[in-house]
Parts: sequence; structure tokens; C-alpha cells
Amino acid sequence: MHYYRLATPEHAVQPRIPTSIRRHLPYLLARAYQRQQRLFEAHTRDFDITGRDYGLLLMLESNPGLWQSEIADLMGLDRTTVTYLVDGLQKRGWVAREPDPADRRAHVVTMTADGRTALESIRPAAAAAIDEVLAPLDETERDQLRALLTRLLGH
Repeated sequence: MHYYRLATPEHAVQPRIPTSIRRHLPYLLARAYQRQQRLFEAHTRDFDITGRDYGLLLMLESNPGLWQSEIADLMGLDRTTVTYLVDGLQKRGWVAREPDPADRRAHVVTMTADGRTALESIRPAAAAAIDEVLAPLDETERDQLRALLTRLLGH
């Protein structure tokens, strides 16, 4: 005879993550990233934008006039992926791409006025996704997490 747990919420058992996996940082980072991506997609569904698109807009907001190769390096993406991202955002009128007058082999990407407007519209939904994923942490812990991840990425 087999016994099954009831699937009702009051009897639902949250499986425990074994210590061996809790100590496996790549697993934890990947799962946190996957959860953030799902929440970002849910919160920004009305804008039809990906996390990478949003990241690229944020990158251009802080660094206007980047070469596509610089965007690839800063975002940790290959250049072909960045080309596709820029193509998609350019079709929406959110970014402009022009040859660099100093180096015609390179293309400078800038955010348009429509891109800035879109970014401001999307920002609250993206922030809500971040707040949801970080909900278990207080403000000090959120700051610590950001600082630690920034240190890891900068090393």
C-alpha cells in the first residue's frame, strides 16, 4: 500500500534543500536568477520586454553612446546577442545605432527619447519584481547582498 501526502495547502510540505546543495553556490545563484527572471517577466508582461532588453536600456542610460562591443563586455554577452538585442530595440524606436565617426568599424548605440520614456514606464514594474524576489531580506541584507555580488563580479 502506498501513502500519499495531501496536496492541500495546509498539508503541503516544503522540501528542504539539502546542505550539500545549499553549499553549492552556482546552484543557488542560478535558482535566484531563474526566480528573478520569472518575476520580471510576470511584472513586465504588458511591456513585452526581456530582462536583457531592460539591462541594455539601463546600461545606455548610465553610459550614453556605447559601442556594441562595449555593451557586450559590460553585460557579459557575446557580440552577436548584443546585435540582436540592439536590432529589436532599434525596431521599437528605443535606441539608435550609428557608425562611430572616429572608427567606422564600430557602431555607437544611444537611447532615444522614446527609449527613455519606455524605460521610465517599465522601471516601476521591474522594481516590483526585484522587491518580490528580495522580500525575505531586510534593507541592510539587500545592501549586503548587492555589495557582495558586486565584489564577486568585480574580482
